[in-house]
Amino acid sequence: MDIPLIAQREIEARMAAALVSEYAKTLGRDRALAIAGEAIKATAREAGEALSRRLGARSLEELARVVETVWAREGALTIDFIEISPSVLRFNVTRCRYAERYARMDVGDLGYYLSCGRDAAFAQGFNPNIRMARSQTIMRGAAFCDFHFYLAT
Repeated sequence: MDIPLIAQREIEARMAAALVSEYAKTLGRDRALAIAGEAIKATAREAGEALSRRLGARSLEELARVVETVWAREGALTIDFIEISPSVLRFNVTRCRYAERYARMDVGDLGYYLSCGRDAAFAQGFNPNIRMARSQTIMRGAAFCDFHFYLAT
């Protein structure tokens, strides 16, 4: 089944929101979010590993294609690529329909954990030498997200 990533995230968000809400009753919201965040990162890392194996590729150029064809599929993200090279992938996201969708679902406070929090883990699953830096996200109120992926030396 070929479900666009944005639709998959909406399905996951409904379940995650219910789980976090229930766990928060016992553990407190901060602890419930921390646990959910770690679980989400683990699944993201696994997804990166699986996609890398399926594609037979682990380069930053291939990661750029994944961003463009999977993450941004069906206009989910508006992306301005700044640099795509063997050692650097830099781009800005100027519109994030994931954030818009989470806000409409009234789970905007979970959006960072559900989507943004998985980006670095996915990249490291895709290639264990890839690192990510990002100073801001739309999900947390910035005008744009600034992604910088690079190879660790």
